[in-house]
Amino acid sequence: MAIVLQNTAFIDTFRKFFQDFHGARLKTLVLIVQAMAAVGSINLVKVAAGMKTEVSPASNYRRIQHFIHEIRLKPELLIPFLLKLAGIEAPYTLILDRTNWEFGKAKINFLMLSVYGNGWSIPILWSLLPKKGNSNEQERIELLDRFFTIVGKGKIYNLLADREFIGDKWIRYLIDHEIPFDIRVRENMIVLYKGIRMRVTRLFKGIPIGKPTTIRGMVVLGTNKVYVQGERIVNSKTNKIEWLIVSTYHQPGESIKRYGQRWYIENMFKDMKSNGFQLKCTHITDPERLSTLMSILAIAYTWMIRIGTWVKKIKPEIFKKKKHGRPAKSIFRAGLEEFANAIYTLCLVRLKMYFSFLSCT
Repeated sequence: MAIVLQNTAFIDTFRKFFQDFHGARLKTLVLIVQAMAAVGSINLVKVAAGMKTEVSPASNYRRIQHFIHEIRLKPELLIPFLLKLAGIEAPYTLILDRTNWEFGKAKINFLMLSVYGNGWSIPILWSLLPKKGNSNEQERIELLDRFFTIVGKGKIYNLLADREFIGDKWIRYLIDHEIPFDIRVRENMIVLYKGIRMRVTRLFKGIPIGKPTTIRGMVVLGTNKVYVQGERIVNSKTNKIEWLIVSTYHQPGESIKRYGQRWYIENMFKDMKSNGFQLKCTHITDPERLSTLMSILAIAYTWMIRIGTWVKKIKPEIFKKKKHGRPAKSIFRAGLEEFANAIYTLCLVRLKMYFSFLSCT
């Protein structure tokens, strides 16, 4: 079902943030974002059918293709817009992770930086790695350097990352740039503590399950001095006991608690790939075009987060936590379903309000 445009405030907002877009490009961006949210998919055929225009879906499809092939949304314009739309203010909690999939022989591999909100996170900046597998230290450093160029330093509360994101040069970069971090370390890593080299798990020998324990003083991890906090946990998927050990450079007593927010980027990836927009179904493999698609998706995703946040206020019961401690429904999914329902029922009052979210008001 095509969307009927009733509110133009968000168009004015887009014009304010994306000043290098002329009228036709701006209108196309707005139409694609709205249609993508309406159909809940990045499938360009579906998006074309969801666009409210005076031409055929086939013409809309060609229009979308041209936009994705030719237009690039500059991060220095996109990031301030996403932060404003999400209502997130500094200092920011950043989450670094990677998501990948294959399409034919193409290996799609995003190194992603997201910003944590209140029970959710949004994509904010990314790099497409020209390979499969883990990122290296230089690739992570370059991504953060790009973020600081746009947002500025001194606005980071902390950076969260999983066991992949370790390494001497990388940790030294974070320390030298005074970026607080909470990064999980592998169980087999060797540390130096009070002159003795040992596996990091030995520091926490004998601690009970479910009790975070902070080691007094700093340990040497590679060539860097850090604090570590550890806990024995039960993996909810395998039901096996494993170690959760987090390295940090500030307030070590709260490190594991802060690290728990890292889960929200996993939730974000799930929302984008299988729980909503079906990102993995795209046939686009060119890095620059994929980045443009991700930019449009980031706007639509953040918009649905805003709507989902409103839903949570009026229907908190649908977000009750399951046994694993996580909500039964994500904020994004609630927003996507609510927006689709408003379109299906042609509830213009609600649609007008949701468009006002997109106008950052």
